[in-house]
Amino acid sequence: MVQFSQQNELRKLIGILLIFLFIFAISCDKRKHSNPFDPYYEGNNLNTAPVALFQVTPDTGFVNTNFFFDASASHDTEDTTVNLQYRWDWENNNTFDTNFDTLAVANHVFTTAGLKTVKLEVKDSGGLTNTTTRNVLVQDGATGDIRGSVFDGVTQLPIADVRVGAINHDGDEVKSVMTASDGSYLLRLGSGQTYSLSFLKAGFIDMIYHGITVEASQILYLEALYQISMAYSGSGSITGELTNAINGEGIENVTIDVRQGINVRSGSIVTSATTNQNGQYQLNVDAGNYTAQASHPDFNTTFFTLTSIGGQTQVNINTSMSPRLAEGEIRIILTWGDTPYDLDSHLTGPIPGNTTRFHVFYSDEGSRDSSPFTFLDHDDTQQFGPETITIVEQFDGVYRYSVHDFSNRDSNSSLVLSTSGAKVEIYEGSNLLRTFYVPNNTGGTLWTVFEMNQDTITPINTMTYVSDPDAVQKRTSTPSDIDPIFFDFDFPDK
Repeated sequence: MVQFSQQNELRKLIGILLIFLFIFAISCDKRKHSNPFDPYYEGNNLNTAPVALFQVTPDTGFVNTNFFFDASASHDTEDTTVNLQYRWDWENNNTFDTNFDTLAVANHVFTTAGLKTVKLEVKDSGGLTNTTTRNVLVQDGATGDIRGSVFDGVTQLPIADVRVGAINHDGDEVKSVMTASDGSYLLRLGSGQTYSLSFLKAGFIDMIYHGITVEASQILYLEALYQISMAYSGSGSITGELTNAINGEGIENVTIDVRQGINVRSGSIVTSATTNQNGQYQLNVDAGNYTAQASHPDFNTTFFTLTSIGGQTQVNINTSMSPRLAEGEIRIILTWGDTPYDLDSHLTGPIPGNTTRFHVFYSDEGSRDSSPFTFLDHDDTQQFGPETITIVEQFDGVYRYSVHDFSNRDSNSSLVLSTSGAKVEIYEGSNLLRTFYVPNNTGGTLWTVFEMNQDTITPINTMTYVSDPDAVQKRTSTPSDIDPIFFDFDFPDK
């Protein structure tokens, strides 16, 4: 009898278990097929949460730095990016500071120093969410950053473990760092001072970069530097062309004086050359890094960097010169290397008595004699530049200058602009006001370079992906006015 009773109890237990499994299966089937308002329902497929991703530029800054947050890399298996929504918690304190919005980018200024953790939450059309965080270092005090990269002059590959030392005006080394695996370096130094940087690595010729002034709460990007292996010591040859910034034609009888070191504006001259009728020159110097000073009575003096490799000839080391300007005129000159073929200058600015802003670029060249009294002198589509814009009359308000990689405009992963060697020079009258170099090792097809309001030039130096040339917006805010979403457009012919 006991055995029979135990068998009955076992049968009852099995029966209960089968009933439970049947009810559970019906419940799952209903969730999957019969309730389109269930957040997990999506046709006959299970909805999955989005993936939250974002970048911040810069990743290190100061109190009152305008940080730019870009979550456009976030994605979802079922939804396109236009259906995703984003919100931000600037202090990661579980209280979101913005509401959900379809705009994937945002700006924020921190008012206190410290290591900040920023949280992003992304929501898909089914209501599922995903979060991610990144740290942002916010510094207090009067310091500024110097950033750059070092490459092998022969192989063009980045050089790791180069010792970069900062030397003050007394000749004392105040700080040093080593380059990373991608050749990049970052030095944070006291502002209001001028430094030299030494670049030292066993087996390579030493480099010295002179005359670097650090500004408070600013990031200064130096040009990409090319260090030469000792195996390529000895004499090398350098050839190139000096062109007129407003028409791209070669300039005859330019005197080129060469000094040893980078950014050396005075002192002993190592060698000299004069351009021929086509603006071409040739120099022979020992392996290493030099500064060339180009002079002509009808043009503003300009300086550019030379790198000599023993036993080799470096070609197309070109630059442009600005014809002398009338008083009050401002000229912006863009030059770059052999890649990409086509970079474009964009300048937006105020129109007196009008709430809209002008946008001068290849599709709207502006005017010298009427509003906006700003015009595109020269549009280059075949490497090197120059691309030149002249402001004949400057009005109150913000002028913003950007460089667009027209050749790679449809890419959302290109690094070509970053490796182009792009340089932007600003002249007023006979004076060179500022020089900007494109940030290295940074993705983007739009480099927002600077803003200018009367005599104040404010570096921006952000890189974003923008496909449509006309999407370089005309509003007065900074990088958030760039829409990074990609569409297909009919572009104006060039």
